[in-house]
Amino acid sequence: MRIGKITYKTWEDRIFLIDYDFQTPLTFYKFYALSENSVDAITTPYLYATHSSLLNDTFDCYKDIIEFDDKEIAQKAWNLIGKGNDIRGNPELFNETPWAFSMLMFRKLGVFSMTSRPTDELMWAHYAGKEGFCVELDISKLRFQDKCRFFVYPINYQKKIERFKVSETDLFIALAIQCSVKRAMWKYEKEWRLLVQCPDWHDMKTVGWGESRFNNETEHNRKYKYSVNAIKRFVFRQDFFETEERELMDGRVWKIFINNVRKQKLLDFIISNHIPVYIQCILSYGEYKLRKIRMIKNICGNEYRIWE
Repeated sequence: MRIGKITYKTWEDRIFLIDYDFQTPLTFYKFYALSENSVDAITTPYLYATHSSLLNDTFDCYKDIIEFDDKEIAQKAWNLIGKGNDIRGNPELFNETPWAFSMLMFRKLGVFSMTSRPTDELMWAHYAGKEGFCVELDISKLRFQDKCRFFVYPINYQKKIERFKVSETDLFIALAIQCSVKRAMWKYEKEWRLLVQCPDWHDMKTVGWGESRFNNETEHNRKYKYSVNAIKRFVFRQDFFETEERELMDGRVWKIFINNVRKQKLLDFIISNHIPVYIQCILSYGEYKLRKIRMIKNICGNEYRIWE
């Protein structure tokens, strides 16, 4: 099945294949706002594979994109999500299939959103803010300790998203379309996604809904640890350092006193792992340039020294 420039196919068990006519980038970027959770995710490091219901677009992975018009296929959907209810003689349960397929399927799958645009002004404003940061990830070096399966694919932006009948395609193609098609208004993000499949097709915890009904201590916490070698570089905006006390020492070296403990933890992680750092510097109105900087920390206290 083809939508726009992307073709959807099935491949092996519980896997879909998204085929496209353009090159996959070698690296991707993830924007983070400065917070306890984001710093913990990077310094561990782990990737948080979120449930689709927690994505910021209300219509992302929307249940009503798929029309379940075939009871046999609907039964396969219920079996796939681990709820083997016999729905063929139960109209109410059959009508709940779109919700179940959308919400319960993503207890076994998790979404990690990335972009190919590290300097985009709107991406910084919407996802990182002035004191956030951007991480470049080398997907070829991304190896999870849990040995889970994951798939990288581009978002398929469309001016009009047509509803389609599941009987006209395949259950996994339906899933592929559901989690990759978005409205054209989001095209500026140039989003790529990493879809994580929980090991052994188990369930993962879902924060924000149904905790008492679904979650238990045996479920995966959605945190997938990976090697620090997959982190290629960090990008900061000038504001990350300019809000701190600083002093220009000799015309090119800045002495900066970092009092924010989250910033300290992040910078200490970068320095100890020798990860390259770039700053998005303002050249003129509306123009930016990435400049590589060097950074060390004084043995005692909160003093850092930064230079190009």
